[in-house]
Amino acid sequence: TSMAVPARESRRYRWLPYLLIAMTLFALLAAAGVLRFVEDRFVEATGGELTLAAVEIAEKVDRMLFERRGDALMMTRALASRMSDQKFLSEYLKWMQKEYAPVYLSLAVMDDQGIVVAATETSLVGRNYGRAASFTAVRETQQLNVTDVAVQETGESGVETITFTAPILSPQATFLGAVTLQVGIPFLEEVTTRTIRLHEARRGASGRIEYKMLTRKGRVFVDSNLLHKGGLNLTELGLPPALLTEAGVPGFVEEEHLQRHVQVVTGYAQTRGFGEFVGLGWSVLVRMERQEILAPIHAFLWKVGIIGGVVWIPMLVLL
Repeated sequence: TSMAVPARESRRYRWLPYLLIAMTLFALLAAAGVLRFVEDRFVEATGGELTLAAVEIAEKVDRMLFERRGDALMMTRALASRMSDQKFLSEYLKWMQKEYAPVYLSLAVMDDQGIVVAATETSLVGRNYGRAASFTAVRETQQLNVTDVAVQETGESGVETITFTAPILSPQATFLGAVTLQVGIPFLEEVTTRTIRLHEARRGASGRIEYKMLTRKGRVFVDSNLLHKGGLNLTELGLPPALLTEAGVPGFVEEEHLQRHVQVVTGYAQTRGFGEFVGLGWSVLVRMERQEILAPIHAFLWKVGIIGGVVWIPMLVLL
């Protein structure tokens, strides 16, 4: 009889090890589920921040180009009555370039035949651009013409620019010539970089933000990765953000980085113009590596896991 009681007690607690194993597995599964939920929410929140950054950059670019459009139209009014005064024209253009530095790489005035009569670069004076597409368009339509990102003949060697060409008209609407303003892409890139660095400062030391700007056709002309600057067409490569921006609705997407083959979160937006300026339909992409996004939350959860282990393991040993 004395041996029967311990035997019954042993059978009664035989299920205890299985219960401990089940409790441990349940705790691990619950922890994995909570981790996945927190990761998804963290990525979603960061994706929203990257989208806002892309929208902010797109709006700044639209406003800057709108201001350049206003400068071109203002200059046509100021120069219409002084087209025969080459000295005045040259001094005015140099003054504009100096006061607006570093916005304009080059400014020039052409007569009604497309011959440069004044320019900030004296080597351009006398050249004939009568057959240039922008000058022909301005002469025929008497409307402002904007040339998308390209290396222009009248610009610095190898530097991409956006060119604004506006008609100079007499009070009787007679075509007298045109004024050309070239805005360097490095200037726009500098503004973009400042905006990105501001967002990085807000986030603290939790990962580096990359950015790209694409033309309407998908060609990269601004890239934080200088090794691939200007060498990719993301629309032709089928990159999801490049295709999604064509819809004109900002958002974010998770994708694989083309060069590093790591998972990234990319916020995207499209320039939509400002005021009477219709815009150039550029795409702005702002991205971060998923691993860097989750690094702070992983560090926190590791600490929680260690504290939980300190409590859980002694409890199992005790049981």
